[in-house]
Amino acid sequence: MGLVRGQMEEEMVPFTLMVIMEGCTIGLTIVTKTAMNGGMSPFVFIAYTNALGSILLLPYSFFFHHRGSEAQPLFTLPLMLRFFFLGLTGVAISQNLAFFGLYYSSPIVVCVMGLLIPAISFLLSIITRKAASDDKLEAKINPPLLIFYSTPDRWVLGSTLLAASSLSVCVWNIIQVGTIKQYPQVMKVVSFYSLAGTIQCSIFSLIMERNINAWKLKLNMELLLIIITAIFGSVIRSTVHVSCAEMKGHLYVPMFKPFGIVFATAFGLTFFTNSLHYGR
Repeated sequence: MGLVRGQMEEEMVPFTLMVIMEGCTIGLTIVTKTAMNGGMSPFVFIAYTNALGSILLLPYSFFFHHRGSEAQPLFTLPLMLRFFFLGLTGVAISQNLAFFGLYYSSPIVVCVMGLLIPAISFLLSIITRKAASDDKLEAKINPPLLIFYSTPDRWVLGSTLLAASSLSVCVWNIIQVGTIKQYPQVMKVVSFYSLAGTIQCSIFSLIMERNINAWKLKLNMELLLIIITAIFGSVIRSTVHVSCAEMKGHLYVPMFKPFGIVFATAFGLTFFTNSLHYGR
């Protein structure tokens, strides 16, 4: 009886955690987009969220691996180049494309287009002759930030941008697989490519948002959202994804992507009076 109960807990704990992660991700980003509709600059939000997330993630990653095995030196030219391109494809490009894609579509379209990631990854792995699904660290397959609510205006343009975002994530995923094989301490890899992506996002945001007043932070809901999003996306969700992938395998985390569609639909219809449209 105890053995059966232990096996049930082993299955239910990661399952429950992953469902909660999907629900929190959708709910938090819907609230964030609502704040953006109220005047918060999306470029400022992305830059500050990634900056704070990197500040939190860097010391946390060393604490996470403080009992791990010794890995090769971290600050080598090949690894630094990998961190640069991981940050570019997995943070800077994917986040900005995803945001503008959602701006022209809807939260459900964002979730559906995210389901293209496994298929595109498989095709790219064939093209590059690399078995991307052999590594456990496809865990952080979701971009750290996706905004999940907007009024659908231009569905074709929005879907195209989201497909491009998914392609960027797949390129990031292939680079990440090779990086983890060279340096298996995952959270350190995540922290350093997040730092690289933060720098790239900040440069882009400064170019796009030149209103100095938009960069001034105040003690209000916007600041609270930045702090919560940074803590959740960089530390909590990353830890859960990595832990579940190590326990259940690399395909376990992507299996929960369809839950995002359920949460996005439920939240949109319940709290934001969205309507469903047949044929889109």
